[in-house]
Amino acid sequence: MGADGKAGAETIKSRGGAMMIQEPKSCVVFGMPGAVYGSGAYDRMETLDEIATFLQEKICLGTVQGRKYV
Repeated sequence: MGADGKAGAETIKSRGGAMMIQEPKSCVVFGMPGAVYGSGAYDRMETLDEIATFLQEKICLGTVQGRKYV
């Protein structure tokens, strides 16, 4: 519930990776995503359902349909 994910998010972003965080309304506590939000080390902010859908689409595109994982 703290800021322990912030350093990891900043490292991922500094190395060209993408970061998605959970939006505040769907959080019990906005601690860790809030710390990442405050640092600006994220690309998208979504609900848990939207995050799950995004990941499922990327995984299916990358493996099931034979497309390169994007």
